[in-house]
Amino acid sequence: MSKEQKEIMEKIKKLLRLSDIKRGATPAEAATAAAKAQALLLEHNLVMEDIGDLESHLKEEKVSDEKVDLQATYQTSRWHATLMYRIARPLFCRAIYLPAKAGKAGRIHLVGKPSNVEVVKYFYEYLHKTIDAMALEYRQGWKDKMDAAGKKYIPDESSRVRIDFCFGAVATVGDRLDEQYKKRTEATQTSTALVLVSDTAVSNHLKSLYPTLKKNTSNRQVDGSARQAGKEAGRKIPLNEGVGHRKCAALK
Repeated sequence: MSKEQKEIMEKIKKLLRLSDIKRGATPAEAATAAAKAQALLLEHNLVMEDIGDLESHLKEEKVSDEKVDLQATYQTSRWHATLMYRIARPLFCRAIYLPAKAGKAGRIHLVGKPSNVEVVKYFYEYLHKTIDAMALEYRQGWKDKMDAAGKKYIPDESSRVRIDFCFGAVATVGDRLDEQYKKRTEATQTSTALVLVSDTAVSNHLKSLYPTLKKNTSNRQVDGSARQAGKEAGRKIPLNEGVGHRKCAALK
């Protein structure tokens, strides 16, 4: 084994230990470290078994599933669910929307390796708050314009503007994450095969849970201006490691 390979393995070990909440890592630190470790494994054509002398709970990660409550309302559940769906695949997971019941928010069934699921939840926590803050600012500007023009609007219309802005931002953020995923999987000649193995394991687990899964479509009216404004805003949201939080020491 070359000196460079040994250094890479030691760095991955350090990152994996930093990603262990049982050792005192915060959720932000754990997610950042796990994402970086995963990227190094992929880039250098390594699997967990290559790393050696790690605690078993870190070394043997199998695909599992977890149901997650959306931080949403009945009206906003769908854009939150779409955000989770767009985040999940680039982070080697799958997200299934469990529809909202009257007066309650929906839920998401996440499928993937536990460390990847934690990263998905971390990104969701950051992104849904960032997108909604931008949407509220946009809606206030929309209201001001309507008031200045002497135009009347109803609460449902105002709510639709906010939600369509969010859908637009989610579309752009999802496209950007997809592009990052594509770059990671094309980093080396062998990385595509590693991703295929990982995706196959996740897909098989998903199929065991939902053997007759079908996609749903919506015929809801869309506010095109708000959707486009959201798409443009989505380009400004940082998606780097740490996503706005302090980076862990191993990434310096």
